[in-house]
Amino acid sequence: MTTAVAKKEAAALAQDNLRDLYAGMAGEGMEKVGAEDLALPFIALLQQLSPQVNESDERFIDGAKAGLFMNTVTGKLTDKLLVVPVYYDKSWVEWIPRDSGGGFVASYGSKEDAARGMEQGNDIVETGAHYLLVISGEGEDTPIEYAVLTCTSSKLKVSRQWNSIMAMQVMKNGAGDTFTLPSFAKMYTLSSVPAKNRSGQAYFNIAIELVEGLNEAPIVAAAKDFRKAVAAGTANIDYNRTESDAAGGNSAPPSEDEQPFK
Repeated sequence: MTTAVAKKEAAALAQDNLRDLYAGMAGEGMEKVGAEDLALPFIALLQQLSPQVNESDERFIDGAKAGLFMNTVTGKLTDKLLVVPVYYDKSWVEWIPRDSGGGFVASYGSKEDAARGMEQGNDIVETGAHYLLVISGEGEDTPIEYAVLTCTSSKLKVSRQWNSIMAMQVMKNGAGDTFTLPSFAKMYTLSSVPAKNRSGQAYFNIAIELVEGLNEAPIVAAAKDFRKAVAAGTANIDYNRTESDAAGGNSAPPSEDEQPFK
């Protein structure tokens, strides 16, 4: 055995020992941290007017450009995302108009509740929220991130199409009966596509592509835990922080491409 081979094997053994050491201390130091204590990232699709692409803005990120996805907590940029949809929620969000200072006011469970509860002059934006696992690699030790993608305006059409695709994913059980798969049984690829609004202005929208095959047990287990936290209300969207975190309007009052009611 050569010295180089011996060193390589020793390094591999040391790595295995280190992994076993940390496995024996799994989660230590995080015992009191729940889903409500974590900053749930937004997945923002950068546009031409997003502050992250403007070099003169303090929120500028090197390498950022329109059409890239951004994690609003880490600032990580990517042109594609591999995701597992875990939970879908729909709300009507009240915003102070931009020309009045902007800002989140309240979130309602229905359009009717929003109409009754909103303050005169504010905007109500129909919002679809997809809670996701973001898959960053392959194999048993695949890093998994938790995030939410909010869809308003033209993105709502994409959101509805995605929900329709998920509803069509079926299997047969042992008795031969057909059932609808849970949303987190499948993975999807998110990418950006150029589009134009009603005024002919260019922007980027989201494209959804189904990945063939079924998810493996570790991903399903993580998805179920995340879904449970969201459904219990302990991992909900914090709209108060999206004004500064999200990419130039994920949470702001609507653009002309959106149709609020007042």
